[in-house]
Amino acid sequence: MGVKKHTTAKKATGMIAVPRDVTELKRAEEERVRAAADRARVEEMEKRIQKMRLIYEGSRKMALSLEPDEIYNRALELACTAMEADGGSLMTFDEKTDELVVKVASGSQKEIALGKRLKLGERFAGHAAQMKRALFMHDVEDEPWFKSLKKFEEIKSGMSIPLLVGDKVVGVINLKRTQRDEKFIKSDVGLVSILADYVASIIERNRAEEKLKKEKDFSETLIKKNPFGFMLVNSKKEIVDINSAALQIIGRERDEVIGKICHKFICPAEENRCPVFDLGQKVDHSEKIALGSNGQNIPILKSVIPIELEGEKCLMETFSDIIELKRAREELEAKIKQLEEFHELVVGRELKMKQMEAELVRLRAKLGEK
Repeated sequence: MGVKKHTTAKKATGMIAVPRDVTELKRAEEERVRAAADRARVEEMEKRIQKMRLIYEGSRKMALSLEPDEIYNRALELACTAMEADGGSLMTFDEKTDELVVKVASGSQKEIALGKRLKLGERFAGHAAQMKRALFMHDVEDEPWFKSLKKFEEIKSGMSIPLLVGDKVVGVINLKRTQRDEKFIKSDVGLVSILADYVASIIERNRAEEKLKKEKDFSETLIKKNPFGFMLVNSKKEIVDINSAALQIIGRERDEVIGKICHKFICPAEENRCPVFDLGQKVDHSEKIALGSNGQNIPILKSVIPIELEGEKCLMETFSDIIELKRAREELEAKIKQLEEFHELVVGRELKMKQMEAELVRLRAKLGEK
């Protein structure tokens, strides 16, 4: 029979501590965190520079385009790409109606948005235009006016940036994100503002050119197609334009009068004064005298209308040769005078005949008495 051997487990009777310095580990972790933060800042900076380069180069390319709608489309496309937006719109301000009008749009609601009109202060874009500053949807979500808006689609983030020329609103750029959760941030405004300033200057330039074209077309139509004598006089009393009818009346060539003082040819007696140059005064309409090429006085009927052309006060003068009119008037007056004299003569004769008849009656009566 075998003998069992019993063994007993040894119990720990103490602890051995091995000291370890973790300072270097903490420093290494802090350095890692700082390096990660620096890398994130560098990446963000590189991303921002890339966006700036994209907007800058895109703006330069837009300068090659001549059509406003093409520029607006490129500007919106550029803004959406740089800001990673899912869509948006570009609106211009209609000064005649005080409304913002969607000129171009992109995204899922493009067809609905195109041509849409908003009053200043109406909806999100109208508020941005009225306040003349960029608005972010997440900043105004608790505002009563925003809460009451009917949403056309689920927009996770949106911003509207007014297009300003000085203190004047000429439009708005609207951007939206419907797929990404990331919100637009205030630093995005600085980037889009580069584009916004460029587009605003284009809108203002186009309007100035359109206004100038209309004024020129208006002036050209009046000058070339006016059957009466017509000329434009600037604030220095110089003739800046004249039509062939006017040249025919005064017997001059165009080169003889352009740039010359108007009183040399029209109303020489009024050289020391220039009537109705104040745009608030009424139209001057009266008979005047023009000076012909051989020094003869030519009676004219002249109308002077104060206007503003290309920002300068001018006089628009129309006149017609009334020599024939005066001649006809003189002939008419002579005929009237003849008729009056004849009338007086006839009346005088009738009066004398009546007097003679009365005298005859009186004499007969007297003879009858005898």
